[in-house]
This record gives sequence, C-alpha cells and structure tokens, in this order.
Amino acid sequence: MQIFSKGNINPIERKVLRQDIKRFLLDAIVTGQLKPGERIVETRVAKELQVSQAPVREAIRELEQIGLIETKPFQGAFVKATSVKELRDAYACRELLESYAAKEAARLMTEEQIRELRELVEKMVVLAQEGEHAAYVEHDTAFHLALVKAADNSMLEKLWSIVRMGNLVFVSTRFSRKSLPEMAAQHQGILEALEERNPEKAAVLVKSHIEGLAAEILKSLER
Repeated sequence: MQIFSKGNINPIERKVLRQDIKRFLLDAIVTGQLKPGERIVETRVAKELQVSQAPVREAIRELEQIGLIETKPFQGAFVKATSVKELRDAYACRELLESYAAKEAARLMTEEQIRELRELVEKMVVLAQEGEHAAYVEHDTAFHLALVKAADNSMLEKLWSIVRMGNLVFVSTRFSRKSLPEMAAQHQGILEALEERNPEKAAVLVKSHIEGLAAEILKSLER
C-alpha cells in the first residue's frame, strides 16, 4: 500500500508529531486513496513516511476513536466501511442527540465554550475557502463534539460516542454535494443562535443541517 505517490508529497520529518501523521492518513481517507475496507499496515505507512511505528500506531488509534478506522483482532487496522442501513440509523440518532444538545448548550454553555466554537467556525470558514478537505473534517468533528460537551450531559456524550459521530462527519463532507463554504456557513448560523442564547433556534438549525445532509447522502448512496 502506497498512500501517497512520491511526486505528490515529501517524507515526514522524524520529529513530526502523531497529529501530522493523523492528518496524512485522514487526507488519504477523505480523498479516496485509502478506500473503505482497505487495510492500513503500520510498517508500510511508517516506512513510506520515514517515521517509527509508534506515532503511526497512535494516529491510527485516534482515527479509530472517531470511527474512521476499525481494528480487527489478529488482522490489523482497516478503513471503516459503513452500510447504508447503518448510516440511516445513525443519522436518525444524530438528529435527536444533537438537536437536544444544541437546545441545552444554548442555555448552559459558558463564554469560554462559545469562544471555542467561534474559533472553530472561523477556522472552518478559512479551510473551506482554501479547499483543505481533511483539515476541515477535523474541525467540523471538533465543532460537533464541543457542541455535545457544552450540553453538560455525560450520558449524551456517551451515546454520541457510541454512534461514532466522527464517522458521520466524514461521510457528510466526503459525499455531500454541498460545497465546504456552504457547510461552514450552516455552522455559522448554528453558532449565532447559540450566541443569542436561543435554544429553539439552535435546535431547529442543527436539525435542519443534519436532515439535509442525511437525505442528500442517503439518496446518493442508494443509487
């Protein structure tokens, strides 16, 4: 498996952190260089990027935590393949969980949490304009996780994690026909409702955002 052609990228310097390796793997998944169900071999990735296996293993573990990679006993790590049925069920849960989270967050979130979301959205707008798909996915995932955490409900966080929302964010940005700037603008609207401390508006905007993505993506995958 060669994720990157030698003409497209230079080997990572040895001092690089696992976050950089994570970004490279994420970019390979987002662009389709690593396909669903494809095995990721630590030794090959480490050799290609000229790093040790330890940071590669850590990067794979982090991507597994957000649902983009799955590890099978005695087989290794693979790009997570998600069925249409699984996506349909997960989006239904996501709509319920995140609309509730938005309503609670609008009431409870601190100024520091609002500032965190604002910084994420500002960065998402820039990344969207620059077409930085992989980096956008990371910040999009961070936005939704921060929104859920702002609801201050530990059970909600656990349920969100179980449904593997990080994977849904990836699918949304990978298969949606909406442009990245359009998706970033939707997040700006959600942020504004939260800043206004308007629970109903925040919940409606989140629900609309997720419903629209789900309908579009499922229709595309079912063709």
